[in-house]
Formats: sequence, C-alpha cells, structure tokens
Amino acid sequence: MQSQVAQMLFRLAWADGQVKASEVDIIADLLEKRGVGLAQRLAWMDQGLSQPPSSISMEAVMSEHERLECMEALVKLCFADGQSQPAELSLLGDLAVRWGISANQLEMLRRKA
Repeated sequence: MQSQVAQMLFRLAWADGQVKASEVDIIADLLEKRGVGLAQRLAWMDQGLSQPPSSISMEAVMSEHERLECMEALVKLCFADGQSQPAELSLLGDLAVRWGISANQLEMLRRKA
C-alpha cells in the first residue's frame, strides 16, 4: 500500500505539470513518516520525479482510517506552496468522492494542513 500512496502523491504533485521543491520536501517527509526506508524512498523519489506517473489506480484497498490518512497527506501536498491548482483540487475532489470522504472531512483536513 505504501507504493500506491507514493504514486498518488506524485500524481498530485505532477497535476499542474511540474513538481516544485516544496512538494518534493513534503513527499520525502511524508514517506519517511509512513515508515518507508531511505533506500526505498530514494528509489520512489527518483522514479516519481523523472516523469509524470502514467495512469495509476486511485482505487486503493484501504480502511476508512487509512483513506483519511492518505487524503490528509494529499491535502497537505496540495497546499504545500500556499497555492492550490485547479488540477490538484479536481484530483482531490474526485478521490474524496470515490473514497466516501465528506466535504466537512475534507475541509477539516485542509485546515489541518
């Protein structure tokens, strides 16, 4: 599941066509906090930064708690540079609907980020 979360983070980071330094820092920090070892983090960072990810499944099999944790990471990444892009917000909105995350829960995550 960690690999899928990493792919989602990079997909969101690339949503506006480029990955900013602040997004790279946040992704690295989030992966470290999720217990991803240094060697694996470096491999995923190299792969995720080399090009936009091809179509990935956003239908992760996760518990409600895991979906909220993942969404929290994605929201934090979305607002990392103080500006959210329409493509990023669209991706978050689509994912929230698919995962059954309410607008209130999403707003709470945004404020927390």
